[in-house]
Amino acid sequence: TYIDLTNVTLDLNGKTLNANRYNPVFTGDNFTITNGKFVTKGADYGLFLLEATNVVIDGITSNAGINIQDISANITIKNCDITGKNYYAVFVADVKNVVVESGSYIAKKGMKSLYVYFNTDTVTVKGGTFSTDVADYVAEGLETVKNADGTYGVKLGKFTVRNTTTGVGYETLAAAIAAAGFAISKKR
Repeated sequence: TYIDLTNVTLDLNGKTLNANRYNPVFTGDNFTITNGKFVTKGADYGLFLLEATNVVIDGITSNAGINIQDISANITIKNCDITGKNYYAVFVADVKNVVVESGSYIAKKGMKSLYVYFNTDTVTVKGGTFSTDVADYVAEGLETVKNADGTYGVKLGKFTVRNTTTGVGYETLAAAIAAAGFAISKKR
């Protein structure tokens, strides 16, 4: 079942939506899904987005992952608690601009928390807890850190020097000078 949520806020009011395989699939433009649970007994993913643009997923819990694909764009995921029981916590394919701001994303053992498949541009992680390292996707100035329980968190990077105009951080003074287009010389 496809549900067009164009210009709608789907507030589940703390309720549970029972999902089946590819059912429901949310589509449309400029919508929010918030404040509830997606539970599935047999499906690999509890929440599907297809051809969805300008979407916010906020405060959702799911016992299966989030699947976003097919010409979707500008997706923000935050404050979610997602467990990928069969595969990934978040699967992204053929999508432009996905941002994970916060939450917990735990994949099935041996699978990635965040799996980025073909034809996907700009996946950015700004915060959250993940069962696998998402260092390839963290926003500039941030880094992943392995937690005591084996999960990975996202925090501000450790920089010796920071460009106060751009906010970009550098681990060494030499790296900052090189980025500015200068060279260090030992000549006096």
